[in-house]
Amino acid sequence: ASPAAALGVHRPDLKRVANHRVRRRGAMAPIEAAFRVASTDAAYTQAEASIDLDALNLFLRDSRAIALDPNGEPVTLVMGNEAADLDSIISAITYALHVTRRSCIDYEWMDRDPPDPVTGDFDGWNNEKESQCELRFAVPYVACAREDLPLRGDAAWLLDDIGVDVDSIVFADDLDPMALDASGRLRDVVLIDHNVPPAKHRELLGKTTRVIDHHVDEELYPLECDVMIGPVGSCATLIAEQASEEAEIGIDGMLGHGYTGNARGLWAGPLAKMIAAAILVDTQNLDVNNERTRMEDYVWCHRLPPLPGCEG
Repeated sequence: ASPAAALGVHRPDLKRVANHRVRRRGAMAPIEAAFRVASTDAAYTQAEASIDLDALNLFLRDSRAIALDPNGEPVTLVMGNEAADLDSIISAITYALHVTRRSCIDYEWMDRDPPDPVTGDFDGWNNEKESQCELRFAVPYVACAREDLPLRGDAAWLLDDIGVDVDSIVFADDLDPMALDASGRLRDVVLIDHNVPPAKHRELLGKTTRVIDHHVDEELYPLECDVMIGPVGSCATLIAEQASEEAEIGIDGMLGHGYTGNARGLWAGPLAKMIAAAILVDTQNLDVNNERTRMEDYVWCHRLPPLPGCEG
């Protein structure tokens, strides 16, 4: 018997390991390119990769394709409110991208763990958390008809000025959330910039797992729902705060303390301009005389990279 066998250590089945990796990599293929997950060897480096315009638009195209594919994976629908104003649109896009990106990075990090050196299994040793880590395909949902976007002049201008591929955004006339749910392809719902769905979507409350909002709390969401409702001027402020916090600790805190860098990549590109613009519009340029403006709006707007022409 070999020394390893004598010690009770079984060598992993390398073919099985390879097949396992291929299956998982296939599941990540639709979205990993947007976040450079496959381009480096270190998850820390991946986490710091900037989300540039190309990555943002690739995410929007892929998330739309997945949402509209009748045979696609179940998705997390990140729903903005019915007003579909600048704050709602930007917050939904940003948080959906963050959820998908964080899921990719955490999934990739867990995928790097070797199999159990004794049994060769993927469910033991350092992989005990791997089964908790799943890919989440989050889709931003703008709750107005596509043809009505020009009526939201500030939102239409900002998206065009940045270069966002508006054709790849999912609007209300592209996708029926109720039909998506009926097809079994709605994993869960995240409510952004509101905490109760409109009457036509009220049944989706049972699928709601996350609420981020700055309006009056109607407390109709499920008790187990993760809720962040704060009296700030812009929902984008809460999005910046929550996404930064969640990015630093990994999914459900799974990566532990000291895992940093993810948030730096998140705010290094067009998302920073989008979030800052939403905050500035909602608070009338952080006007202290505006009753909606709060210190949190000021803090998070100034934590983002300065907009061109606004340095100093």
